[in-house]
This record gives sequence, structure tokens and C-alpha cells, in this order.
Amino acid sequence: MADISEVQTTLVGVIAAALYPNGTAQPSAIVAPCRVGSGWPTKAQLDPDLARGIVNVSVYPTNIEKKTTRWLDAWQMVLHNPPTVALTIAGQAITLAGTIPTPFFAQNVAIIIAGHAFTHAVQPNDTLTTIASALSALIAAVYPGATSSGAVITLAAGTPAPTLRSGGSATMAKEVKRQSRVIRMPIWAPTPTLRDAAAKLLDPILAQINFLSLPDGFGGRLLYHSSDVVDLQEKANYYRRDLCYSVEYPTTIAQQAADVIVTQTNMADPQSGAAIKTIIH
Repeated sequence: MADISEVQTTLVGVIAAALYPNGTAQPSAIVAPCRVGSGWPTKAQLDPDLARGIVNVSVYPTNIEKKTTRWLDAWQMVLHNPPTVALTIAGQAITLAGTIPTPFFAQNVAIIIAGHAFTHAVQPNDTLTTIASALSALIAAVYPGATSSGAVITLAAGTPAPTLRSGGSATMAKEVKRQSRVIRMPIWAPTPTLRDAAAKLLDPILAQINFLSLPDGFGGRLLYHSSDVVDLQEKANYYRRDLCYSVEYPTTIAQQAADVIVTQTNMADPQSGAAIKTIIH
């Protein structure tokens, strides 16, 4: 789910990419070394950096927030993991191929024979051999003579032609509330020139972003709010400009869902309502 901390982390990434478009091993876009962080810096962190000419940019959420919930969306797919285990057939032999995913995600394999569905939910400790063993045992209970060896299932002679299926899983997410919060992004610089150079670089880049892509797959609406210039006269070499943007983002919940690879249709008599037959397909 999206949280204010993930909004901060996303903005840190956007700012760091703008300051170091060629990578952090190369000079920054304003030439001076830069440091970008989430949260308000402490004096012990900031003073040594400014003394060494390092520009700091902080990403800090203010307490300016309002509820903007207008509707609650239906479940949406934000990530789909296609199956990594596949089945093929040649004659009476069904061969499993592929790998068990790392990191693991749920997937199912199915063999449908004459209206009977034999399915196996792949487990983290499975191998192609154990999957074949599980499926052949299920098939043998209905069609005796089915066996397996390694990753190959052999159907008994006379077994009807099977249909082979495999399916992955998806991450589904749903919006449960929405809020808008102002994020303050102070630029701390040892000179007014470096402060202005960083602000002139970052402000237009942020202003052009309509939606931030958040880790949960949803977007956060980014809008300019204000900009403050602060010269702390009591401290030498301490120049600051705050870029303030509001981010309207959803709070979401997530769950896993498997691909549908086997369906069942129940047929009934239109007059009596009595069940006539069930079709697996």
C-alpha cells in the first residue's frame, strides 16, 4: 500500500535523478556535490556538508493535509506474473518444462480430461518431478494406469486426449482512502549561487510531473504549492530555498489472485430448476 514514506522515497529518487542524470559517479548537473535524503536534516549532518560545499536537498512532509476521498475504486491488477511452468504433449506423454520462480509467486497447472480437471497449485519447494508426480496420482485415481517418471507423465492407452493449461498470479489493489499532503523540499546550499542553481534545475522538473508512479502501482497527483527563500543571516554559508508541492495519493490494500485456468458451468432444467449436468472446461 502507498504511504507517505513511499511518497517521500519516490520524490527522493526523482530529485536524485535530476541532480545526477549521468550517475552519481559523474559530476552533478550543478557541478557541486549533492546529497538527497528523506526527512529533516540534523545540525550534525548539515553543518559538515555545507562546510565542504555539499548541497543538500531534503524531502519532508508538512502537517498541511486534507482528505480528498471521492470514490473507492474496484480491485485493479497492478502486477501480473505469467506462469513459469508449462506443459506439452506428444502422444500419451505430457512433459513439464520451466522453472519454479525465485522469488516465488503462486501459479497453477491443470490437465483436463473428458470433463475431469486435475489441478496442482505449485509450492515453493516443488520441482518439475514433484509436480508431475502429484498430477499423475490425481489422474490415476480416475484413469488407472497413469504414471510419471521425472518431469514426464504418461497416460494409459485409451485415455481421452487432454487439454493442458497453466496460469500465473496477479497482485490486485484497491483504493480505500485518498489524501493530499504538502511536501516541503528544502535546498540547503553554502552559497546563494548554488542554491539558485539547484532550484532552477529542480523546480521545472517537478512542475512537469503530473503523476508520480508509486510503488503500489497507483499514481500520486503532483501540484506546485509554494516556494520560500530563507537566508539564515545568523549562520554564515547557510542559504535555503524550499520547494513545496502537494501530492494527492491513495491509500490502498493489496491481495494476490490466481489466473483462472479451469471453469465450471452448471446446467439446470429450465422448467424444474433441477441440475442436469456440470461441464468442466
